[in-house]
Amino acid sequence: MLLVSVLTPDDPDGSTVDELEDLVRTAGGKVIGRMTQGSDRLHPVTYVGKGKLGELKAAAEELAVHLVVANHDLSPKQARSIEKTLEMRVLDRSEVILDIFARNARSRQSKLQVELAQLEYARPRLKRLWTHLEGQDGGIGARGGPGEKQIEIDRRILDRRIRDLRADLREIAARKDREVEARAREFDTVALVGYTNAGKSSLAGRLTGADLLIADRLFSTLDTRTRSWVLPGGHKVLLSDSVGFLRRLPHHLIASFHATLSEAAHADLLLHVVDASHPQADRHVEAVEEVLARLGLSERPAILVLNKMDRVRDPLALTHLFGARESVRVSARTGEGIEELAAAARRHFDLRRPFVRVTFPAADGRLAAALHRHGSVAGEIYEGERVQIDVYLDRDRLARLEREPGVSVEILRE
Repeated sequence: MLLVSVLTPDDPDGSTVDELEDLVRTAGGKVIGRMTQGSDRLHPVTYVGKGKLGELKAAAEELAVHLVVANHDLSPKQARSIEKTLEMRVLDRSEVILDIFARNARSRQSKLQVELAQLEYARPRLKRLWTHLEGQDGGIGARGGPGEKQIEIDRRILDRRIRDLRADLREIAARKDREVEARAREFDTVALVGYTNAGKSSLAGRLTGADLLIADRLFSTLDTRTRSWVLPGGHKVLLSDSVGFLRRLPHHLIASFHATLSEAAHADLLLHVVDASHPQADRHVEAVEEVLARLGLSERPAILVLNKMDRVRDPLALTHLFGARESVRVSARTGEGIEELAAAARRHFDLRRPFVRVTFPAADGRLAAALHRHGSVAGEIYEGERVQIDVYLDRDRLARLEREPGVSVEILRE
C-alpha cells in the first residue's frame, strides 16, 4: 500500500502518518511507500492538489501498488477524483479504522455499533460504490438512469437499516445505563480512558488480577469490561476498561460508540492512561481530552496515569510535559507504581466522603463486613464486646447507618 497525507498546521511533522501506518499494519496491510504534501488545507477535489496527484500516480505505478490510503476522511468527490486519476481503489482513514473495528468486535453491541458506523460512512458514498453502473447514468446532466435508481433503492434500504440499528442500540444503551447506575448505587466506580494502545487492558489486569486480553495493537478492546478493584483499606470499587481514542477520530465513530463509553460517563473517577514512552504522549493526552469534552466529561475527576515507565529513557522530560497535573507513574508490565496509583484513587474517594467513627457490637460481623466492603477503613479497634471502626463512608450509607439500632456514629470530619 502507498500512504498519502496532507501535512496541515495541526500535524506539521506528519506524526499522524506514522499512526496511519500502524493502523494499516493492524488491519493486515503492508506499507511500501509514503507521499506527503504540506498545505494549509485539503484540496476540495483532489485532496493533495492536481500536480501532486500526478506525482502520486507515478509513484503508485513505480511501486506497483494496487491500493492507496489517505490520512484524512475523503469526501465522495475527492475519492472519485483520486480513483479516476490513479485507476485504482483508494481508502481513507475512517475505512481503515472501521476495518479494524469489524475485526475486533465481539459483543452484539459492538457488532451493531460497527455496522452502524459502516453504513453511515457508506451512505453518502453510494455513487462511488456503484461505479460499475456509471455507464448507465446517461452522461453528464442525465437524471433518473438505472444507476441512479439503484442508488436511490440502496439509500432507502440503508436508511431503514440505520433506523433499526439506532433503535436497537438505544435499547442496549438504556439497559446498560440502568445496569451501570445500579452498580454505582452499590459501589464507587472507576473508568480507564486513554489513547489506543496506551496499555489500559494491561493496567486493568494488573490492578484487578483479571486475565484480560493483552494485545500490542490498536483498538484491541472494543467492549467494556468491568472488574472489582480493592483499594487500600479494603475499599472495593468497580473498574471498567473501554475503547481507546485516536487523533482525528471521526465524529460518527464517537457517536456510534457512545454506549460503549457509558461506564466512563457514569464513573466517579477517570484514570486517564497515557503511554509515557511514546514521543507524541502530550498530543495523545490532548486528543483524549478533546473526545472527553465532546462527551461532556471534561469536568469529571481524573488522575493522569503515565504508563510504560519501564520504557521511558528520560523521566525528567515527563515533568516538563505534565508537571503541573496530578499524575502517577506506573508500569503495568513490571508493577512499578501500582500501589501509589491505588493510594491516589483511595485519596480521591476519601476526600469526597465524611470520615466517621462507628461503634457497634463486636458480634455484628455483617456490619463490619459492610463497612469494609463499601467504605475505606482507616482503623479498627476491638474493646470487649464492642468494636470501633474509623471509616470513610458515602453520605447515603452514613444516613442509613445512623438509623441502625445499637450503632453509634461520630462524625470526625465532614
